[in-house]
Amino acid sequence: MNNSSRHGFLRCAAAAATAALLAGGLGVAQAGGMEVPTDPAHVNAYMGIGFGPQVVTNCAGADVCESGSAALKIFGGYRFTPSLATEISYYYLGESDRSWGTGNASRPSVSYISSSNQQRYAAISNEQSTTHVFAMGVALEAEMFPNAFNGRLTNHLRVGLAVSRVEQELSIESNSDTTSAGLTPTVKRTKNRVFPYVGAGLSYGLTPRIRLYTSADALINPDRKHYVFSVGGGGEF
Repeated sequence: MNNSSRHGFLRCAAAAATAALLAGGLGVAQAGGMEVPTDPAHVNAYMGIGFGPQVVTNCAGADVCESGSAALKIFGGYRFTPSLATEISYYYLGESDRSWGTGNASRPSVSYISSSNQQRYAAISNEQSTTHVFAMGVALEAEMFPNAFNGRLTNHLRVGLAVSRVEQELSIESNSDTTSAGLTPTVKRTKNRVFPYVGAGLSYGLTPRIRLYTSADALINPDRKHYVFSVGGGGEF
């Protein structure tokens, strides 16, 4: 794991610990008999964390294509009405590795300016990347089977816009022209994309303040689509 990936993971872990401490504190308060208000007007805000598998599309014709198999999701929102909320989310989608052989016609390339001031292209042999996604949208909530689960089972639908930040390290084929142009064998770059996302899930209220969540989210990045399935918990306050 490179330094940028490690720092991203540590930020995720810190936020996860905060969410866990919040949920744990609420649980202790209830277990200790402390009075916790149950008026819906007092539970407009919520936050949570989830973890689970993901499915990634588009290997871009790579001979070797390895993508992160798991994803971390941290989310929070504010309810303007009992059924409608605005929500923000962060996804850590892990690292991926793609390689192209010399005879692969699908090999991507990077452009550069040669020593003769002409635009040239150098073939990429390997790409290692780390993906982070920040999303913001609206969430619609509705109780499911209120007579069967005491109103604790809730359906969640969400839609919005997301921004991905992909940190790439590219290995390129060097030759005399790339060397004279000062192009190093390893190139680092960052790609940002804006795209829509949709999601659906279920949650179950263990207490008036602690809830279990399941979620399936489609991050419709035009470069590589991610389908994230997560299970976790959260608190309401």
